[in-house]
Amino acid sequence: MLRKLFNLKFWLPVLLLAAGGGALYGFMKSRPSAKKFERPFQGVVVKTVAAEIASPKILIRTQGEVRAAQRVMLSSRRNGQVKWISPKLQEGRFFRKHEVLVKLDPLTGNARDRLLVKAPFDGVVQQRSTDIGQHVTASTALATLIGTDRAEVIADLPLSQLDLLDIPASGHQKAWNLPAKLRLRIGKQETIWSAIVQRQLPELTQQGRMVRLVLVVDDPFRLKQPKVSAPVLLIGSFVEVEIEGRQLEEALRIPAVGLRNGNTVWLRAQRELQIRTVEVAHQDGDTVFLSSGIEVDARVIISPLKGAADGLKVREAGRGPPRGQGDEEENDETGRRGHRGGFGRGG
Repeated sequence: MLRKLFNLKFWLPVLLLAAGGGALYGFMKSRPSAKKFERPFQGVVVKTVAAEIASPKILIRTQGEVRAAQRVMLSSRRNGQVKWISPKLQEGRFFRKHEVLVKLDPLTGNARDRLLVKAPFDGVVQQRSTDIGQHVTASTALATLIGTDRAEVIADLPLSQLDLLDIPASGHQKAWNLPAKLRLRIGKQETIWSAIVQRQLPELTQQGRMVRLVLVVDDPFRLKQPKVSAPVLLIGSFVEVEIEGRQLEEALRIPAVGLRNGNTVWLRAQRELQIRTVEVAHQDGDTVFLSSGIEVDARVIISPLKGAADGLKVREAGRGPPRGQGDEEENDETGRRGHRGGFGRGG
């Protein structure tokens, strides 16, 4: 046994294994360690558009209801008995001005001196209230007649938008005559009518405190256009109303998505987000016109953004240093971490 302990052949494998292990340990210890590299935060990626100067003609949109411009109760000037009624004195039938609609025998005097009741204007019968043999007086309603030369549309408008109309200086004494259009939609069919804003009614609506405007449209039943097959403008119809307003002078145009909370916008300036309070001159669908608050060519942020605050570092999509895959998500998350609790206006 002692001979084995001092035998070189016995210890040689052990020494080789120990030497190899030591060399491996030294190599592993001396290997340079990889340092973690943190990419500097370049800013949250946003989309922007430039604010452009514009001087548009304001187009005010609202809705209205069609009503009769002329409506009268047909009656006789004298007492009598109904002896004859015109075939046109039926609900929905049209008649011409001065046509005889009813004949009466007087209750006193010569029976041959028959009384004639004539139409006061071109119109249509809304309701008939008499029949042959009826005794009538001057206060008896024979029928309700509606004029067909024109119709009116009552449209409600917010009081704050009244100054957007180009109302003449003497607008309370004379007709306004502002150009307008009516759109009647029946299913997929759309019919457009020309109209004018004639005047304003003297009272506001009880709900919403809205101004009531009166528009006039000619020939609503298309009696003067017999060859046109488009729908007529029936009494009680609801129509879309477009009124030409005044001209805006050098307003700034931005997309409606760039307006936050009704009176602020987010700008990308000096690679940072800036929140500005603005004054809205008019909004037309997806476009907003501003009268103050920002400058021409200001970069307005239109993309959604959580945690918006003054000074938040931002950069525009497609600009700035090259990004690796996934940088946008990393930057967005980093931006949220860097401004936690600092929520600004808007959003």
